[in-house]
Amino acid sequence: RPVSMREIVTVQLGPQASWAGAHFWNFQDDALHPEVAADGSVLEDPNAVDPSVLYRSSGGQARGGREDGPRAQRTPRLVVCDRAEHFGSLGAQGRRVPTTDAAAPAGGALPPIDPLSWGASVDTIVMEAHEPSRFVRSLYDAADEEELDEWREGEERQHDEERRDDDKEQDDDDDEPRVSAARRRGVRSGSSSAVTETSGRMQGLSVAGSGTAAPAATAPVAAPAPASFDFETTVAHWPDFLQAQLHSRSVAPLHAHTHNFSDFDLWADGEEVLKREDAAIETNSLALLDRIRRFLEECDAPQGLQLLADVDSSFGGLGLALLTRVRDEMTSAPCVVLGFGTTPMQEAHEDAAPSAHAIAALNDALALTAYGELRTLYVPMPGHCTDVELRYPPVVHVDESLRFHTSALPAAWLDVATLPFRSGGTDRGGLSRLLGGLQAAPRFNLACAVLGLPLPPPVLGPRDVAGRRAWGIPRGGAFAPSSFLCPLSPWALPPSQASAFSQSVAVLGFPDDPAAIVGVIPRLLSCASATNTSLFVRAAPLALPLPFPQFFSPDLGTHGQLLPPAQSREPRAFVKRAEGDEVMSLPTTAAIQSTPALGPLVSRVSEAWAEQRRVVEQRFSGHWGTDELAELTEELHCLRENYKPKAEGYESDSDEDDV
Repeated sequence: RPVSMREIVTVQLGPQASWAGAHFWNFQDDALHPEVAADGSVLEDPNAVDPSVLYRSSGGQARGGREDGPRAQRTPRLVVCDRAEHFGSLGAQGRRVPTTDAAAPAGGALPPIDPLSWGASVDTIVMEAHEPSRFVRSLYDAADEEELDEWREGEERQHDEERRDDDKEQDDDDDEPRVSAARRRGVRSGSSSAVTETSGRMQGLSVAGSGTAAPAATAPVAAPAPASFDFETTVAHWPDFLQAQLHSRSVAPLHAHTHNFSDFDLWADGEEVLKREDAAIETNSLALLDRIRRFLEECDAPQGLQLLADVDSSFGGLGLALLTRVRDEMTSAPCVVLGFGTTPMQEAHEDAAPSAHAIAALNDALALTAYGELRTLYVPMPGHCTDVELRYPPVVHVDESLRFHTSALPAAWLDVATLPFRSGGTDRGGLSRLLGGLQAAPRFNLACAVLGLPLPPPVLGPRDVAGRRAWGIPRGGAFAPSSFLCPLSPWALPPSQASAFSQSVAVLGFPDDPAAIVGVIPRLLSCASATNTSLFVRAAPLALPLPFPQFFSPDLGTHGQLLPPAQSREPRAFVKRAEGDEVMSLPTTAAIQSTPALGPLVSRVSEAWAEQRRVVEQRFSGHWGTDELAELTEELHCLRENYKPKAEGYESDSDEDDV
């Protein structure tokens, strides 16, 4: 296997992280399906995304980098921990509950209690079963009664198999019962797998492509329209729109007794979960560390971990405790952490209890500083329903009351930004090279997420007096080129107002002319040194999974092209797309930047912490000592100095010479 095909283990902790993770795994699930030509033959692409980076497999015969044998099944190398009530219809063993009848006891009633074993009164509490969403049912609507019976037996058998020793468990994985064999996936039609092969040094930029151009013809795949599922109103939990099949080891529901019935808002409560496991206080604990270890043991050459965590609650402390334990065994493995919810409380929360403000300020301060010593790259992400005013591309309208919407853009960014480490072909160094390129170090380990969704592909402008034509981004009306590039990190400055120290940029859906990329990207995403930009280019756009929100304006075409009328129109109120008029793919750009654009975020967190430090010392002295809080203050001060923006008034030339 090529050196570049090294495994990544993913950990998701908390509700917002789980919603973003569900969108992310939908992108990966669609990528598992090989594209076919008009005659039905598989289009082999040796440089396609390698599924073994994020997925484990059981059984089947390998073919073209994918296992498609009759017994083959790929499941994410994933551990997801969320509150138990958020798992919806997802069974404890990672399988869907086909119907409420399948989860009910045989005969419809509980067996009577033997009076010789228990003579007192018995209170029966029956939890309401969650019906699978209409979309989930559509994935399994071809399953027959024989497969359903197999699922019922498998739920019981798999529970016992997970408790056997590691060797036996590895052998049994191939025999997992699967109701997913007849799944109908919501794969889009009309996507192109053409990619650009560009490598080497061009004008100081390190450019890497993802393969040679493959035939553009693909056989259309029938799929219902998103409107037929009405995701915005029918999705109540993140498994309601999850396409991927999870392994039983992936599902770790958090029950109240696991954290001793605390409010689970302090980071210390998350750390306490692992301490209780160490002390064997819980007989049926989450075993999170053991789950991660087992996934790592299956890897041939793990390149690292990616951690998604709700850092505004105890899930942030749980993630830190887990990563610290993993570091004891894998000291050199890098990790990318997406922290959801780094947003100090605003005026709208002035009526909240003083302790709530103190906890929020403390959690935010810990999120920015605590991961620095663990060889991690920390990417701040917004939480859900926050008071932070976020910038979105002018053709996107996010309903911030819906987790289904607020989690979608971070997932799209993660999918595109990590493509260089998941694609086949030449070795690109993986996460280690990413951290090295961004010069990540203690007290200098923050990164800003920038997403262009869509970023219109460049076009050739008119000829100058010398007869030359330059590449530029189409613009006009409200759609200036820089308006499409929006930071996802809260309070971060837009790229037009801050030049990055270093950056990794992935561009999808651009022309296959290297001059187009080299001529446009530096003007949109400026960097202090051209040699500090790593550029990944793919000609194929980002294909959207069926459950991805259709929150785009009518100014975009089916494949994300900016329609001509929009380029000359003045700004207007957002208008919904007509029903059935969906966007299926988008030219997309995602950047991971080490940049002073994060300076305003660090300053706000520092100021909030300075205001609440005394309250924390008084109310939570049992969790943190005075010396620890003083060190936290010092680390925030260092971050503030390291990420201090340039003098106000800085503007890049990103909009110059555009078409």
